[in-house]
Amino acid sequence: PYQVIAFNQWDAGLTAETAEVPDKHRYKWSLTIKNNNGTALAPTLTLSLPEIVLQRVTLSFKGLTTTDQTNLDTWKNDPNPSALLPCSQNIQVVPVIKVEAVDKLVGASAVNLCTTTNKLDVQLYLTDRTLQPVSSGSFGIDAANYHALQAYSFQASDRLLSERAQKLLSSVRSISNPNSNQEETEGEFLHLVGLKYMRYVSDALIRIGELDGGSGHSGNHIGLTSSKMKVGYLLDIPFAISRDGFLIDMPALWYGNVDITLGGYSWKSFRLWAYATSAYESYVWQENARMDAVSSVRGIQFANETGIQVLKIPDRNSWLAQKSLLTSNANSSLNYSIADVNFLEATYFCTTSSVCSGYTLTLPRSLIQYGGWKGWIIIAEDSVDFTWSFLISGQSAGGFTVDDPIPIDLVFEIVSPPVPGSATAPSTFSSAIGPGLTQFDTFNGDPVNMVNGNMYHTERDLVIKGRGGLPLVFERSYNSREAKDGPLGFGWTHSFNHFLKFSDDNANFARDADDTDGITSSVIWTDGTGSEKFVQIAGNSTGVPIGSVFTPPQGFFFQTTRNADGTYTIREKNGLAYTFENVAGTVNQTAKLVSIKDRNNNTLTLNYTGSQLTAVTDGLNRSLTFTYSNNRISQICDWTNRCHRYVYDIVGNLSSYKNPLAVAGTQNPVSYEYYSDSSNPNVNHAMKKYTLPRGNSMTFEYYINGKAFRHYNTLGETSTFTYNEFRRETVSTNERGHQRQFFFDKFGNPTKIIEERGGQRIYAYDTANPMNRISKRDPMGYVTQYVYDANGNVTTVTNTSGSTVLYSHFDTFNQPGKVKDARGNYTIFKYDAKGNVLQVIKPRNGIGATIEPVTYTPVPADLVAWTINTYDGFGNLLTSKQVRDFATQVGPTMEFTYDSNNLNATTITRRGDKDGNGTIDAPDSVALVYDSLGRATTGLRPDWHLTQATFDSVDRVTQGTDPLGNTRTYGFDANGNLSNSSLSFGAFSDQTSYAYDLSDRRIGSTNSGGFTTSRQYDAAGNVIQITDPDGRSLRFDYDPNNKVIASFDEEGRSVVRSLDLDGKPRSITDANGNTIQ
Repeated sequence: PYQVIAFNQWDAGLTAETAEVPDKHRYKWSLTIKNNNGTALAPTLTLSLPEIVLQRVTLSFKGLTTTDQTNLDTWKNDPNPSALLPCSQNIQVVPVIKVEAVDKLVGASAVNLCTTTNKLDVQLYLTDRTLQPVSSGSFGIDAANYHALQAYSFQASDRLLSERAQKLLSSVRSISNPNSNQEETEGEFLHLVGLKYMRYVSDALIRIGELDGGSGHSGNHIGLTSSKMKVGYLLDIPFAISRDGFLIDMPALWYGNVDITLGGYSWKSFRLWAYATSAYESYVWQENARMDAVSSVRGIQFANETGIQVLKIPDRNSWLAQKSLLTSNANSSLNYSIADVNFLEATYFCTTSSVCSGYTLTLPRSLIQYGGWKGWIIIAEDSVDFTWSFLISGQSAGGFTVDDPIPIDLVFEIVSPPVPGSATAPSTFSSAIGPGLTQFDTFNGDPVNMVNGNMYHTERDLVIKGRGGLPLVFERSYNSREAKDGPLGFGWTHSFNHFLKFSDDNANFARDADDTDGITSSVIWTDGTGSEKFVQIAGNSTGVPIGSVFTPPQGFFFQTTRNADGTYTIREKNGLAYTFENVAGTVNQTAKLVSIKDRNNNTLTLNYTGSQLTAVTDGLNRSLTFTYSNNRISQICDWTNRCHRYVYDIVGNLSSYKNPLAVAGTQNPVSYEYYSDSSNPNVNHAMKKYTLPRGNSMTFEYYINGKAFRHYNTLGETSTFTYNEFRRETVSTNERGHQRQFFFDKFGNPTKIIEERGGQRIYAYDTANPMNRISKRDPMGYVTQYVYDANGNVTTVTNTSGSTVLYSHFDTFNQPGKVKDARGNYTIFKYDAKGNVLQVIKPRNGIGATIEPVTYTPVPADLVAWTINTYDGFGNLLTSKQVRDFATQVGPTMEFTYDSNNLNATTITRRGDKDGNGTIDAPDSVALVYDSLGRATTGLRPDWHLTQATFDSVDRVTQGTDPLGNTRTYGFDANGNLSNSSLSFGAFSDQTSYAYDLSDRRIGSTNSGGFTTSRQYDAAGNVIQITDPDGRSLRFDYDPNNKVIASFDEEGRSVVRSLDLDGKPRSITDANGNTIQ
């Protein structure tokens, strides 16, 4: 809107083109430390804010003399974290201000270590505005405290927070005694918490501005975080730094949110932000130390919750009328002191005038006893001058932590609560939430479990087709939160590594006498992903009797049985059964998996030598054989002698995996690295990095309690995770810097997910069966509801329109016999005794409500579709008929003939009336051919044309027929990406080559003429530009949810979409400006 006509000079004698901003135009930060009499303990230190804005600034005190320092160190190094200050020793200390551990100021005047009324005066200013500082404040300083000082310049980016957190985690891992280098442990922790707080309150104002039509602008906040100069490590909290009495004091937060339409400030927006800033004073300690904290907002909430009268005093006259209430409580120990009453009166209602500042004071009538903290809290608001004050006892404008970190079993239901004081943070909360994989897990990122912070990584090494649909699958799973030694090294397990362990613990989410009586009270089923299911059982001193009753955990509906032969069988809802060896079932005994059987009785048998699995054999007597080295799997081979190899480092971590190509030396293996920290079991053996054969990798970092902190790939694309166990909240920040928030109930179910754009998904659960989700609400407010039967099957889905989908008449494998869709149409399913679908019957609309599927005989006049199937004894489909004439049950049929092993369909035949003349024509038959691993070398396309294929040793098609019947040759890179495709016609060839970035995303394809089509991606993997061989480009923009919202060609023509919060299009505007709503 304005035309630039000139650039003014910076100052006298300077041009407008100076290479750097002159000093007088740079923000200065002055720090003056005083004793309780106001006498400076050192000259004022002035720092250049641009020079130190990304650095840590701390204030602490050191001994005046060598003797003073020795006595101070003795107290700090006392292993008792609650050791009292050595006030009787009259230790004299001087202030020290450091910037990134470098002394910038050392005071000459001393105070006693036990003094608590020292002051720090802070100003943030420009040289030519010293009479009107940008921001200023005064802080109470305890000489025995460590302080991290903050001057905010919007530096707390995701990257900086992530880097500072990693710096702190590295220091904690390398410094065994946190008090030996407090600058890098306690100082960095306090600095990080202060940065986070500044970021949170600034982001809160931006959001308030978005909601209320404001600019959302804040400014240069100042404040500090502090704690006693003596901390300890507690390994089950994120950063390990622990002690009572953390404080955040932020008296000078800067508000600049202007109403964009009307101009000026909005009091309601200002007031809302003020309350948010106070709430965050509790939140930051809950998140980073798992400690509750008292702040003004939390104190008022607590007073209301506990029935303490809350006074609202709008003026001096009201104060004079009500102030006596503060000193006349029924419990005199909760009375305000006269000094406190006088302080509040002098500060907010003057002492001589009946007309005073326009403050409204909100405060509890009595002191509050919040955990281990007792004191007063107030909220003072002035809507005329737009000021507020949130104070707690000690005159701090901030949050003060109370008590110790809250035990994790008071936050989530823990099936086997940890022993109090345990250094190991539990990773298994229940059968639903723990290591491994269940249907109740909430994952994000690579993936990371959003409840327990477990990094769960899987690799499927081989899959071989099996008879009747029961394949041989060897899949490895890694759990960072359960890095126990196993057959594949620490943290790894595999798909055949199921076992039962019999336990004294009765798995009732409490510690009680039954947990230590020596009698089996539960059996823990650990599956091939590492997930643990806790099954209750009433055993006796000899173990588990045959015929005992087992009780599955909440949300699970498998059946457990002790068979007549002493073995144990777990049968899933779908009929898949796992049988475990015969053991008595006494406490701490384990039972190995001996067979897996599907509902058609196809079986995999597991054979052992001692405790080592040596072979898995299917019903065709085909086996995978296992070889060991130092009790760990070193090689797996199939019956064609195709082998996979596993290599370990000196301590037993899996260091590399070689598929058959790597075994042959034609490509690199997949390699792994791990953290080594014997002093912290939460991160010892946690995976640090995996590197793929092309050399690209993913790196993982963890909090001290073992939860995943962040992961990033070779391109630096990073996802970060923060956990607030106190509130059962997890925040995931994706590669583009957008956040998704997860909130959970005590069972680990997500109750709310706030997506990157701000849309909220809300979930509710059955109080009687808390793992059953009974409703979900999408970001637009539409609700879908669910009803379940006693076996956990969904019986009713009520859609947002009010229409219902019904499921009923379940068979023994929990498959519905009748389904009604949202339009009222029914589908009937008939099954054989093994759960194979014999018939699918679709009646006309209006028919089906009274049908009993098992006994129903189809009435031709009632039908619109009918499919009839038959099977062999292994569950292979023999025939499938699409009935055309419902009276005669005639219709086109597909028939399948199998080899002598009933493994592969060697012939497919179709029969029917091809030309509609009423006569069944001669059948068409096609012969199929397979190799020794069951891969189709001669196959059939849906259009009834044959295909040919050749496979490499890792099951990729290296030569095959394309849709036109031509034979193409395919090449792959070491990561399995298609690298080239070629087709030859005598002397001519058609070739295409492909290139990939280090995230294995295709960035280019080049045809035979040398012409290339290229792609570019953002950090989240969204295609942001496609460029054709002529150089013409198409670009794309995405919303925070990674949905396309606009596309642009090289001439700027665009198509723009507006989306609702659920991601559905609300309007589309084309390049000509035409809009479709």
